[in-house]
Amino acid sequence: TNCASNIEFRREWTVYDWCRPGTTIIYNQLIKVGDWTAPVKTATGSITFLADADGCSGSVVVQAPTYEDVCGSAHVSARVYLGSPSLDNEVGYFDAAAGGSGTISGQAYGTYYVVWTAIDDCDNQATRDTLYDTFSDQISPSCVIDDLRTITLTDYGNIDNETAIDEVGQRGEAWVTAIRLDEGSWDNCGTIDSIHVRRMTSTGMSAWADAIKFTCVDNGAPVLVELRVKDDSGNETICWTNITAEDKTQPECREIGTVHYYCSELPSGDDLSGSSAVWSSFFDDSLTLTNISKDELCNSSLEIVDTESAIDQCGYGWVNRYYRVVRTIDEKEYADTCRMSLVFSEQH
Repeated sequence: TNCASNIEFRREWTVYDWCRPGTTIIYNQLIKVGDWTAPVKTATGSITFLADADGCSGSVVVQAPTYEDVCGSAHVSARVYLGSPSLDNEVGYFDAAAGGSGTISGQAYGTYYVVWTAIDDCDNQATRDTLYDTFSDQISPSCVIDDLRTITLTDYGNIDNETAIDEVGQRGEAWVTAIRLDEGSWDNCGTIDSIHVRRMTSTGMSAWADAIKFTCVDNGAPVLVELRVKDDSGNETICWTNITAEDKTQPECREIGTVHYYCSELPSGDDLSGSSAVWSSFFDDSLTLTNISKDELCNSSLEIVDTESAIDQCGYGWVNRYYRVVRTIDEKEYADTCRMSLVFSEQH
């Protein structure tokens, strides 16, 4: 026997019939005394995965169940498989000397099976215990954002394919793409699945998008901008910075040109000097800024510099009004001047 505590012996029985001499019968009885009970599991085992911080792999940690045996000790071994238990899928073995526990490093994410076998000193084997679990990447990617401090509000026109923006129509706008802000975000498994950006608005954070827009409303004030990176396992990380939009385009005034009238359209009244209020209906100053400014600018102001007139007694002549477009950039004032002319001529 393989079990030192087990014994076997033969017992001989002799049967006599005193009434019938010579009819003695002898019986042999074989008796075995020992342990034929398999170990019993008293606590379950476990399998865990310790991911490496700098790679798409980790260590499989196996902790064996606890067994009790009626006559001695249980010897536990374990086989570990990546995928369903089969010879081709085996990635590790822990013998009885290791107690069916141990660590296997350098393993990929996936579903792992562990099969424990418990045998006592008498070769009684418990029912094999199988446990499995699926492990995936749980480490969020590292988000790295460009510390872009300012962006100029201007007309970008056509933008390259990287930004996925075809055109920005007006001066006084600017776009920042998520790809532009990303400065080397990376994932331990090597794959960044998506990068999006959003910004603070007057009503809270905007929706995640490929790009965000700045306008004249943002001019001069820092805006909170967040960048979100996701890996292909759905783990995400958000990083942020503050960007200040600036419009440093100097104002440029353009001549509106000359508007012609007949003398019959000359306003009535004795005062036709440049300072007269009668010219207000001819110069619509509320609309003039958008007409004489080269492009739409942020925080531009319009000033009337002077109005001069030369109208003769026949109602012929001209009136010139001079405008000044003014902007303050970095606490310094910039301005440009242009004019609008009215000409009154004879009606034939």
